[in-house]
Amino acid sequence: MMGFLRPYSAQPDNWKAFFPDGSVVSHNVAISGGNDNATGRISYTRNDTKANILNSNIQSNVFNLGSTLKVSKKVSAEVTASYVNFTRLNAPTVGSGYLGGVIYSMPRDYNPYVDFDNTYGPNNSRKDVLTPGNFPAGSPAYPYSGSYLANQYWNINNNNTLFNRNGLTGG
Repeated sequence: MMGFLRPYSAQPDNWKAFFPDGSVVSHNVAISGGNDNATGRISYTRNDTKANILNSNIQSNVFNLGSTLKVSKKVSAEVTASYVNFTRLNAPTVGSGYLGGVIYSMPRDYNPYVDFDNTYGPNNSRKDVLTPGNFPAGSPAYPYSGSYLANQYWNINNNNTLFNRNGLTGG
C-alpha cells in the first residue's frame, strides 16, 4: 500500500469538532385554582436538551393533572395523573464510549474537517461514503487507511439509537 506524504501541521483543539456546546431549554405552563372545598391544577413542561456530542438530543413532554376534593371535615380525596413522552437520540455513553479511543489517540495534526468535507456536500447533504468518486482524487479517509467507514462523521450519523418512551402514572 502506498502512503501519502503530508506536512505536519498541528490542529489546535481538533477534539472540539466532536464536542460542540450543549444546551438545555425548558418551558413550563401551569394553571391552578380552587376554593375551600376543591382545588385543581394542570401543567405542561417541555424540555429540549442538545447534548455536547454530535447527533444527540433528548426531548420530553410532561403533562400533570391534580385535584383535591373535601368531602367532609374528616374525609378528603386527592387524584393525580402524569403522562410523560420521552425521546432520546444517541444518548451519550458512560466510560470509554462515543469515540473515546479515537479522540484520545488521534494525532495532533488530524484535521476533522477533512472528514466532514468528505462526508457532506452542499447544503449539508450527505455524500455516499461508499462511492470513491465522492472524494478528492487519491484521497483516503484522512488520516486513516482507505476504509471510508473509519470516517467518524459517518459513524456518528449512521450508527444511531433512538429510544422512545411513553408513560402514564396516577394516584
